[in-house]
Amino acid sequence: MPYKNPEDEIKWRTSDFGRKWIKEWNLKNKEKLREYYKRWEIENKEKRKEQHQERYKKNKEHHKKIGKIWREQNKEKIRDHGKKWRNENKENIAIKSKIYREKNKEIIKNKSKLYHLKNKERQNKRVKLNYQKNKEKIKLNDINDRMKVYNHYSNYNIKCNCCGEKHIDFLSIDHIDNNGYEQRKKGISSKRLIKWIIKNNYPSGFQISCMNCNHGRSRNPERICVHQKELSEKILKL
Repeated sequence: MPYKNPEDEIKWRTSDFGRKWIKEWNLKNKEKLREYYKRWEIENKEKRKEQHQERYKKNKEHHKKIGKIWREQNKEKIRDHGKKWRNENKENIAIKSKIYREKNKEIIKNKSKLYHLKNKERQNKRVKLNYQKNKEKIKLNDINDRMKVYNHYSNYNIKCNCCGEKHIDFLSIDHIDNNGYEQRKKGISSKRLIKWIIKNNYPSGFQISCMNCNHGRSRNPERICVHQKELSEKILKL
């Protein structure tokens, strides 16, 4: 009902007769109302956003409670929707995550450090469970990575660079310049070294040698393996 004075219109809308009349009209004209609201929302997107923001600010706690209840009731639905969306948008997610990581390297490092410190026990349990579940797979991956590195630094003829030992269990990755301590200071131990080499695209400065030659060279003050020393002495005698 049109009114010239807005106060009269409010009185009519809040009266019992007005409420009944509006309910009946809404029930009769559902489709008209839907079309009108859809059209209005498209034409007034910014205004609609502002209205939602104002309502949310006024009733934050109420919205949070409703959201929690809805999420608990629809856990499976949320998971399925998330999986479906991630599968459909894999490329976009990868591009966005790369850009984010490049821009926020230091922030990510600090966050991960804080998380590790706070959740040490929880993470240790998770790592142990993961290892127990995937023991064979992890071992196979480690062997494959080791073989890749050995093949690269021995030109696909795996043997000790000094004495020619071919048994894989006796071989190791040796630092040519005897600077392994520098990497160990950074936390790159013998276990992590293979993955570090693959990640950094097989850098120079490494060779394959057996454990005897590796340790012998590191203990010798001249940084020469015993085998090479003996050979040089024989050559000098001749």
